[in-house]
Amino acid sequence: MLSVLGTWAVVTILAFPIGFCGLNFFTNCLHYEIRYLSSYILTGLVFLTVYAQIFSLFSKVSSLAFFLLIPIAVLSFAFSIKHIPAAFKNRKKPLIEWILLFIGILLFAYASSRGYMAYDTSLYHAQAIRWIEEYGVVKGLALFHFRLGYNSAAFALSALFSFSWTKMQPMHCMAGYFLLLLFTPCIKLYEIAVKKQIRFSDFIRIGIFYYITLVLFEVVAPASDFFATSVVFFLVYRYVTLLEDDEKSHVPYALLSVLALFAITLKFSAGLMVLLVIKPLITLIKEKKAGQIITFICLGLLVLLPTLIRGYLLSGWPLYPSTMLGFLHPDWQVPAEAAARDAAEIKFWGQRIPELGNYNATFSEWFPHWFRAESLPNKGFLVLDALGILFSFLIFPVLAFRKKDNEKKKLLLSFLLLCVTLCASFFLWFFAAPLVRYGYAFVILPGFSALGFLYVAFFKDTAERTKTFRVFHRIVTIGLCLGFAGFILFKSFTTARECISHIRDPYYVTAEPYEEYPTESYTVNGLTFYKPVSGDQTGYEKFPAGPYEFYYSLRGTTPGDGFTVNP
Repeated sequence: MLSVLGTWAVVTILAFPIGFCGLNFFTNCLHYEIRYLSSYILTGLVFLTVYAQIFSLFSKVSSLAFFLLIPIAVLSFAFSIKHIPAAFKNRKKPLIEWILLFIGILLFAYASSRGYMAYDTSLYHAQAIRWIEEYGVVKGLALFHFRLGYNSAAFALSALFSFSWTKMQPMHCMAGYFLLLLFTPCIKLYEIAVKKQIRFSDFIRIGIFYYITLVLFEVVAPASDFFATSVVFFLVYRYVTLLEDDEKSHVPYALLSVLALFAITLKFSAGLMVLLVIKPLITLIKEKKAGQIITFICLGLLVLLPTLIRGYLLSGWPLYPSTMLGFLHPDWQVPAEAAARDAAEIKFWGQRIPELGNYNATFSEWFPHWFRAESLPNKGFLVLDALGILFSFLIFPVLAFRKKDNEKKKLLLSFLLLCVTLCASFFLWFFAAPLVRYGYAFVILPGFSALGFLYVAFFKDTAERTKTFRVFHRIVTIGLCLGFAGFILFKSFTTARECISHIRDPYYVTAEPYEEYPTESYTVNGLTFYKPVSGDQTGYEKFPAGPYEFYYSLRGTTPGDGFTVNP
């Protein structure tokens, strides 16, 4: 636990000044003031992730990559030192929020040091991070093990802060750090009881709070799902708060569009979140700000391109296992039919097809089985998603007809864009690989966003127009306040109970290590590789390891030279 807190302290010391310097300089040029301190840390994390990916293209991500960050952070701090105190002074928080944040830091460090290691971590997450630590990007690595072609920027960031070069136990706590950052909006949930009012953003906060309680003791694993889902939740929350605060500037919306591209680099299933770019793009086109359009496009490419290049080098396909963007067909490219089989396996696994024993099952066959197998809360969310989105789209024309004020119509269209984006993302997840673990954000957010939209845009609007409806609106508001408070207390109790169940785990100084499984060695061209004695999991220590003996060829004399389909 202490090692987790130490790692997070190092990450914050590096991320905050870098994020502050870059974001402050950029927004000052565009005459916009950042409102939230967490935005600086998140910007720093984006920089660190892009940096780790670019570094991995040329070298292993180890001690040199880490120590080169120190002068960058020092220079960033030196350039920002005059402005940082003012930033804290202008964003004073009540004492209760600092207390809740302190409790949250301890809780998340506790959970990130112990818990339930994901199955895929011992299958390929740990090995993917180890390859980056040892070699950086390896051409054709997917030919060694197809899963190592599942390119995620989260693995490069995890390698940067694993500190494996210290020869101590490698750290794997960055997923917990992202979850801690996501927790910061939840701190303000206490305002529901104080103000006895409900805002749209409170629905998103409740969704975030629920997600955190679900995965709290799973983020000990460096799974890319946690990174991507946290960013998507944060992105939607910040988008909603900007709309609530009636933000006129296009700058924060454009920055959120860049954040959407960052989410894609963490997991490709977040791809349709980029639809939110429509809002700032329309404004920039109307105002004929071609320079800013080019600037934001360049920022987006800077975030996205390293991931696409890494994907191309790892498998020959930038979006592996998708074969949409294949070109040049290098000697390390995974054969298209093999990539298609890999993609089909992910889809079948999500649809629970193997449980049916019928790989030719139609939608009417696999969907009822899939739905029955889901937990009761997940079923409830799926039904809520369907009903909420349906009612939102049915009521939208009525609300649009009511609004005579152009500004209110624009606000309504912005909420609609969010609903469309979440709806599209839900269907992408559902038809690609509907495993809830892959898409918690797309299962939770559509329903909660639809509820928030209906409450604020319909119930509240109708209450303002009709006196007789105000009583009903007040009853609904009181009911929601009580319901939210009860839900928070219940989930806090169950989370506390789970914390107590792990109290005997001996991880108060160090964190829980990677799981290790029995392996046996085999030799190819004088090089030693490992495979599991049984099953398909290996762990971190035995390296290079995969679930089977690879049947392609080496490109050179070391594993770092890569793999090829040519004999």
